[in-house]
Amino acid sequence: MRNNNYTLTNFLFFVNGSNQIILTVDDCKIAPAICHESLLADHSENTVKLGAEIYLVSVAKSQTGVDKAMNHYSVAAKRFSIPVLMSNCVGYCDNFTSAGQSAVWTRQGNLAGQLDDKSEGILIFDTRTEEVLKHVL
Repeated sequence: MRNNNYTLTNFLFFVNGSNQIILTVDDCKIAPAICHESLLADHSENTVKLGAEIYLVSVAKSQTGVDKAMNHYSVAAKRFSIPVLMSNCVGYCDNFTSAGQSAVWTRQGNLAGQLDDKSEGILIFDTRTEEVLKHVL
């Protein structure tokens, strides 16, 4: 039997990249983004220039960060006519309390659905009708 004494450096989860990745699922182009970069004004613009049809953001935000994000993502959705999906964690995270409230904005920048600040859950969003079909908690 092998002894696997791994340290954190043995597990490389993320590496620096030089290009934005665009994922294609069923002919739909999705631009993933993370916390900080998604709040940079030119990031969402660049993903749209690359053909993105959905902006998918994964964040870890406190209530202050969520408040800022709610306005920013609504404006980005409307400005670039692209749905924005924000996934936030909930509860204690690193050294702060994450505020949850994962949400989806339509191409017009309207809030289509949002989870609360305490529960884990999933929003199921129909990209054709731009309706949240279900909140799963």
